[in-house]
Amino acid sequence: MNLIKRGLAAVLAAVLVCTTALAAGGEGKITVSLRVEGIEENILYIPSLQADAGDTVYDILVSALTDEEISFFQQDGYITEIAGDKSGAFDGKGGWVCFADGQVQSWPMSSLVLKDGWEVIVCYCDAYGGSAAVMPELSCKKGQGGLLTLTVTAPQGDKDAVPLAGAGLIVGGKK
Repeated sequence: MNLIKRGLAAVLAAVLVCTTALAAGGEGKITVSLRVEGIEENILYIPSLQADAGDTVYDILVSALTDEEISFFQQDGYITEIAGDKSGAFDGKGGWVCFADGQVQSWPMSSLVLKDGWEVIVCYCDAYGGSAAVMPELSCKKGQGGLLTLTVTAPQGDKDAVPLAGAGLIVGGKK
């Protein structure tokens, strides 16, 4: 009888552990957005990406690039090339930098643990320690007759954003 009780207790304990693990399956998930900006173009944009709590920028970046079949190279946990944009492209200077939660991150991507709600931007900058790559912003206003006015601006150091000259618009693959 004791053997049956012990066996039943072990089975119940195993069921409890399994159901607790299954119930917690949705826990520990976070949602972030991921954008990768190359030297001349946007390479990847995922507005809502599910990640596990504890994942790093490097984890989601490598996973997303792999899933989308975008070429990349890394060396010792540092991204050295994405979609042909290689570190050192500007007279030996430049490389991949991470903005997370609106801040330039000084931590390596492989040690920067994500937080729920972060907007993560990985972009190519023309020089380490210099000004960040231009991150254009788009505003849209409805005008007369239902026409839309699109304005592309970009920050200029610590000054207000100014219109970005030479910006083009591509809709449905057509310029």
